[in-house]
Amino acid sequence: MNKQLLIFDIDGVLVDVTNSYRKAAKLTAEFFTGKQVDLREIQEYKNKGGYVNDWNLTEAVITSRGFKVSKSKIIKKFQEYYQKFMKNEKWLLNKKLLGELSKNYELAILTGRPKEEAIYALKNFSVANYFSEVIAMEDVTKQKPNPEGLLKILRKFNADNAFYFGDTIDDVKAAVNANIISIGILPPS
Repeated sequence: MNKQLLIFDIDGVLVDVTNSYRKAAKLTAEFFTGKQVDLREIQEYKNKGGYVNDWNLTEAVITSRGFKVSKSKIIKKFQEYYQKFMKNEKWLLNKKLLGELSKNYELAILTGRPKEEAIYALKNFSVANYFSEVIAMEDVTKQKPNPEGLLKILRKFNADNAFYFGDTIDDVKAAVNANIISIGILPPS
């Protein structure tokens, strides 16, 4: 009998990104607008959905303040900040528990992060060996809430059912759209 499948988002579920991705979004928006941005506003965008990609979220914040900046400039500045702050990330899930889960379940990742940054986080926290599959931004044509990434993982493991742990409405919708069970996690922020 196959092990059951547990699929995790990274940001806000396994890793606290308050002082990395969220801070990069805040400072990038402030850089281009010259106006203060509160981290609660960044979280509000995440909460309402449609902003799995932090570059798109940052662009939305900038646009909401009446500014138009090219996506390439936003990405470049965002990545400059993120590279400085990526070491500020904190692991959230007890590693002993993760080890126990890996004995009884297949573990996989579906994240909106770029693949390189997802792999970096898993290696940095010495947990990469627990996850059999990592589906990231480049591995799908449509971001969450589209279920494409979850369906890819289900096909790889030949699984009919799984549990997806996510911290945003887009994670919940993706699980519903893939016809699997969604487990909502409150983000650390």
